[in-house]
Amino acid sequence: MGGEGTPWTDSGRYGMRQPSHYKAWNSKKRDVAVRGDHFNLVDTRTWMRLHFWAARECELHNHKAFWAWYIRFLQHFVAIYERRAVPFAFHDANWAANTANIDAYLENDHKMIDLEN
Repeated sequence: MGGEGTPWTDSGRYGMRQPSHYKAWNSKKRDVAVRGDHFNLVDTRTWMRLHFWAARECELHNHKAFWAWYIRFLQHFVAIYERRAVPFAFHDANWAANTANIDAYLENDHKMIDLEN
């Protein structure tokens, strides 16, 4: 959470942010209609929800101080891609707490239909 050295640089990934984003935007796994486009509000909210879901599966939400920090961290991080996603972080953290939402996501071919409407 800060002050632990330079893991990004030490991993050999320094300077790779832009090339990594380019690869993600142009991934063959993305629908052809959006391939090459930068991430939008639906993309970034989906990304946040998946992160919050994974964190909840690891029970990270049980540590209140960490959970509050993690939500703020994702707000800061997601703003790089889509500023309009920032206010949704708390809502999306709560979305991941509802198993009915997770079930619907899995049943709908890994799509978050409520975001696509």
